[in-house]
Amino acid sequence: MGREQIDGRIGRRALQATIVAMAAGLAAAGGLSAQFSHMVEDIHAGPPSSTLTLPFPVVLAGNQALLPADDGLNGCELWSIDSAGSGAQLVENISGSGGGVLCSTPLLSIGDRIVFVANDGFVGGELWVSDGTPAGTTLLEDQTPGAGSTFAAFPSFSRLGALAAIVVASNRLQYVDGTTATGLTEIPGTTNLQTLLGPLAQSVLYRSSAGQLWRARQSSATMVVDPNPGGADPNGIASGVYALYRTFAAFSADNGASGLEPWVTDIAGTNAHLLLDIVAGAATSTPSGFIGTDEKLFFTAADPTHGRELWIHRSTTGLTELVKDIQPGNNGSNPTQLAELDGRLYFVADDGTHGAELWTSDGTEGGTHLVKEMVAGSAGAAIQQLWVAGREIYLSRFGATDEYWQTDGTAAGTLLVERRAVRGDVAVAGERFFAHGVDFATGTEPWVFDLADQQHGPVCDRKIGFVPDDPATSFVRQLHLANPAAIRSLAVVLDLAHTYVNDLKITLTHVETGTSVVLVNRLLNPSNGECSGDDLDITFDDSAASFPASACATGDPALPRYSTFKSQEPLAAFAGESVAGTWTLEVIDNVAQDIGALDSWCLDLRTALVSDDGFESGTLGGWSAAVE
Repeated sequence: MGREQIDGRIGRRALQATIVAMAAGLAAAGGLSAQFSHMVEDIHAGPPSSTLTLPFPVVLAGNQALLPADDGLNGCELWSIDSAGSGAQLVENISGSGGGVLCSTPLLSIGDRIVFVANDGFVGGELWVSDGTPAGTTLLEDQTPGAGSTFAAFPSFSRLGALAAIVVASNRLQYVDGTTATGLTEIPGTTNLQTLLGPLAQSVLYRSSAGQLWRARQSSATMVVDPNPGGADPNGIASGVYALYRTFAAFSADNGASGLEPWVTDIAGTNAHLLLDIVAGAATSTPSGFIGTDEKLFFTAADPTHGRELWIHRSTTGLTELVKDIQPGNNGSNPTQLAELDGRLYFVADDGTHGAELWTSDGTEGGTHLVKEMVAGSAGAAIQQLWVAGREIYLSRFGATDEYWQTDGTAAGTLLVERRAVRGDVAVAGERFFAHGVDFATGTEPWVFDLADQQHGPVCDRKIGFVPDDPATSFVRQLHLANPAAIRSLAVVLDLAHTYVNDLKITLTHVETGTSVVLVNRLLNPSNGECSGDDLDITFDDSAASFPASACATGDPALPRYSTFKSQEPLAAFAGESVAGTWTLEVIDNVAQDIGALDSWCLDLRTALVSDDGFESGTLGGWSAAVE
């Protein structure tokens, strides 16, 4: 089944719409709940909340979710939630009393562990590591001996391949090895660091105190670009305005002549350049909100004619242009909350008539439109955040009643899921996501939210990761699924940006059963001996007519995007096994030199629950149904 077909199951979508609408209507009338969510645990019993400070952090580590919370007895400490969301446990009382973890501290997952800042009352605020168990929760290093704190304020974290890069108080970079989680190692040459920006392949980017863009690896740091060489005002790279865009990084920079404008650099960090001087001369368009989708880079920028609107850069043509003047005139529609799913952008914008509502864009003027007017009139829908879960966009909105919705990009497919506030960080784990929910009786506590159509169709991992350029090091991502139904068939939807795909071996494994299937291994077209093109944006399905090698090309993409092929080994090997368990996708780059990143992968599951009438039977968020 190809990607373009996944959301085209009209019967399933129509049935789901009916079920969700019925459930939401009953909930609104004071009857049955939609049953898509439940509180994990009232950690701070009664109306008081276990956390009051945004961003209400929660992260995944292995097959559990970890978060800081205050139970009213021990202060704010680290808690864990199992993968089913059936309960929360205090991991470790680090301080003994008074709280050892700040409830708004950033958490960074590195494999099956997280790093965070805590104070045990003896060594001050320092870096700790935890695997979610008391024995595995330990101080990394007391960098400021005694009661003094190395981290009086929150650190900045960023991934460094399989490592975590950390900014320390004296403006230098250190990293902790995510496999051993023992101690910190300083990265030489990074004492000029001012602001950590984020990852680029097996490195991190940062802004130097001189306004330059630098790139740090484990053992060294080098300058990528000085936008304004010799300039007296070190404004150069804008702090914090950055995003990874497939194998490029986008950022805002001032070269002294053009003001703050959009720039990009390639994954090698050797080709940093200005995309377009949107506001000619020294004036600035102040671009922000960079987000990449395949060959498209979306961002917002302001000019005197249009105000702040949505812009796009296309890597295939090199063209940078305004997408659409959503609110005509110079007031601007002020797009916010940008999120991407399957090449389309979803965002909140105000066209001057409907207020701030949900919009979508394919990057063209004609393909940019209002999804649905959720609140009639010009007041707007008060949308607070957007996130991707499964193959849907979810959004939360505040109003007379707080609620969250899901959308497939159409008005008919934009549905109220439940009248429940979803706040803070959202951690998506296969068939569900974890976040903080609000209830008058229990306050703000951790909740688990099942995807509204979780029992059939795809579950996805959309957390970007870089494939090591090392044949001896595999890159592994996991999905943890709970559905006990037996598998009838499955497909794998892959979005991988990598040069020279002939280098790759990709394997899918069901850990509990030990079944493994090789999807591709050193692709080679038998007719011409070539498969040197870039990127795999395809679906693997046993029902396909051919193997991918027969269609391999030397250009970009290596295979037609969104096409469907047989895997090297049949996926039927998983038939009859339970969906439940841990699924891994392993990518190995067999030849050093070419590099890339896994943007996302999905399992499109069809279960074997078939009734006598020939319809698949399943459960949609707690509602029994038959699905076409």
